Amino acid sequence: MTFTNKALSPILLAVASFSFYSNASASIIQADFRSDLKLVGFTRVLERTEQVLPNAGFELGELDEISNPRNWNDSLQVDLDPLSNIVTLTPSFANIYDIITISISNMLFDDSNQVTGFSVISSGSATTFDSLTTSFTNNSVNIQYIGDNLELFETGSDTFQITLGPANIVPEPSAIVLMGLGIWSFGAARCKQKKK
Repeated sequence: MTFTNKALSPILLAVASFSFYSNASASIIQADFRSDLKLVGFTRVLERTEQVLPNAGFELGELDEISNPRNWNDSLQVDLDPLSNIVTLTPSFANIYDIITISISNMLFDDSNQVTGFSVISSGSATTFDSLTTSFTNNSVNIQYIGDNLELFETGSDTFQITLGPANIVPEPSAIVLMGLGIWSFGAARCKQKKK
């Protein structure tokens, strides 16, 4: 059995296209977690680095304290579901602070992806805050509540959605060669048809 240029072109184009656009649903496999809880010039800090996901339980909680100059006993538990990419903030006690900042950084993915969006799903458990802001980079997300004696998370949880997308990667040389060969074959087949 022999293949003509006409039959070979679609196959080569399909293989080249697949190598560019194949992208299974990716998930976050590792990240650093940190919360800074500020009140009257003092900051309670909780931090866990290089946390492998998925993890049983919270990714950041009471046991991850690295600084607590006033011996406060209230904090936020941070959970990241790597299958849905949903971040959940849950209180250990009622939190009363001026500024609360949660960051998830240095994310690693199981595929060549990056963070392309970050949004609030629900924030009904926070009361008396002036602003809630979210931001992201290609491998981190940040949440910040600002207010005067914030009363946060007395009941319930707040949730946020991380959106992942393909990273801007340079295609492999073999994919470029296959795509070029496919385009050339397609052009050659067209020229041959015009001559007939």
